[in-house]
Amino acid sequence: MTARARWALVVGWTTGSTLLLALGSAPWSTALLVATGAVALSWLAWDTSRTPAPAEPPPRTAESWLAGLLDGMSEGVVAFDRSGRVVFANPAACSLLGRKALPDGTPMIAFSDVPRFRSTVVTALRGGATLRELELSHPRRRVLALRVTPTPQGAVAVLLDLTPLRRMERSWRDFVADASHELRTPVAAVVANLEAAEIVTDADVQRKMLDGAGRQARRLGSLVSDLLDLARYEAGAVHLEMVPVAVEEVVGSCLEELASAGTPVDATVLVPAGTCVQADRSSLTRVLANLLTNAARYGGTGIAVGAARGGEHVRIWVEDAGPGIPEEHREQLFQRFHRVDPSRSKATGGTGLGLAIARELADAMGGAVGFEPVEPTGSRFWIELEADRCERSDLPSGYAAAASPETSA
Repeated sequence: MTARARWALVVGWTTGSTLLLALGSAPWSTALLVATGAVALSWLAWDTSRTPAPAEPPPRTAESWLAGLLDGMSEGVVAFDRSGRVVFANPAACSLLGRKALPDGTPMIAFSDVPRFRSTVVTALRGGATLRELELSHPRRRVLALRVTPTPQGAVAVLLDLTPLRRMERSWRDFVADASHELRTPVAAVVANLEAAEIVTDADVQRKMLDGAGRQARRLGSLVSDLLDLARYEAGAVHLEMVPVAVEEVVGSCLEELASAGTPVDATVLVPAGTCVQADRSSLTRVLANLLTNAARYGGTGIAVGAARGGEHVRIWVEDAGPGIPEEHREQLFQRFHRVDPSRSKATGGTGLGLAIARELADAMGGAVGFEPVEPTGSRFWIELEADRCERSDLPSGYAAAASPETSA
């Protein structure tokens, strides 16, 4: 058996055991499939290494094929020699560890910015197999399952990205906690109003109680709908159709939808003609609807919607002339259920989730949301997306020709 094949055999076994441990709570059929795949990989490595090399193709074909197999894996694999130097690293490992490359001979000191990874490899080189989770913050936050196994040649580290799984778990925990807390008040109000309506005999009072129950039931429905949507967005379970979108057309459509839903917003539109962004139309509409609704609820009059080009991005903003946001609340504005004025929010029917939903949708579209105060009073909320060029069909009717973002902002 060649040295490369021995490494492949070890990698196959290690990958399989890591996945089985990481997916221990998955259905048995999934675990069996993973185990079967790992065994097949190990057998294939052993079998190809003992098969006599044919005259055609060249003898290194099997080794090259194994290298391609390892390079194509979504799991990261890093092999170390006894001195702790890298002898092999596939592209997935480089990506997961935030490296452009890990060339052969890379010393252990190169992992000083990932101390838990480094210490785990050192432990394995001393003879101890280890399985643990790593939390990395660079280049972006990730949670990894790491298993490092000692081998006669050194050690093999296998990395599995658990970030989507942990995100779903966190989203579910937050959903349960938020639901248990936030749903209690409207449910109690519905029950109290219905019980009161059952007792009183005065028709006017009874009608008032039933109206109160209906109002709280509608608020409860909105809250449940927003909670479910936010949990879905945070889990990454959102389908986006990213296309060139004319900003003025979306703003107009959004204002029409709000008016037809019984929540009209009187806003001045200051979007330059032909301003376009790369976005999912329905998601952008929802973000703008949330920002406009908040401006109408808390900002009063003087609402304006505009857009401005800056480099390769377009910032779409909603501004009001209201009392503004106190400084101590600004860092928490986009957190779920954060309310600057809780009593006013509940009185106007707000769920406290609009800005959190806007943040998640903007992030899903590769953009960002933010806030800035307006002097002397007022607030400006914005969403920033990648600029795009609109085709004629993307522009609102009445435009003589499509305008590119470069000439319109």
